Amino acid sequence: MLDPFAHRPPSYHKPEQELIHRGYHGAITMSGDRSRLLKVGEYVYWEGRKADRGKVVEIDWSAVTIRWDNGLTNSICHNDMVNVSLVPVKS
Repeated sequence: MLDPFAHRPPSYHKPEQELIHRGYHGAITMSGDRSRLLKVGEYVYWEGRKADRGKVVEIDWSAVTIRWDNGLTNSICHNDMVNVSLVPVKS
């Protein structure tokens, strides 16, 4: 598979581990780069609160659209995803 970032300077080569940050309650929070790696269907929390869970329903070049369990849907710009954290995957 070709590396889509091969033509860019080394500063763009970031392993996924560098894109993980710990925030609220030890949850993995989003950087702009990390939010671009989200996949449709993944679940997220707002500020690490289990009561504020949502599902990623769309991703485009500028934002992530999340359908929250309370029925609301909103789009958040990639670089504004700091209050959003990944729901841990059960193994």
